[in-house]
Amino acid sequence: MNMKLYMVHVGYYDLENGEGIYESHKNFFVAAQDPKEAKAKTFELEEFVNNKMHIDAVSYTHLRAHETSLH
Repeated sequence: MNMKLYMVHVGYYDLENGEGIYESHKNFFVAAQDPKEAKAKTFELEEFVNNKMHIDAVSYTHLRAHETSLH
């Protein structure tokens, strides 16, 4: 089994932040064999379900910014 680590960028409306008007974002890191499995695992996370989160797309530039900030 060959696992990879996927960063899944999610958005949600936090009622404690601007009374839910503004979209908040966070990243989940999920170990999976492929993107489809990473997506399925994300949908099962308790925090994802409880906060009615959704998966957001990120640009390549945004992704590279996260990558370089980890070095």
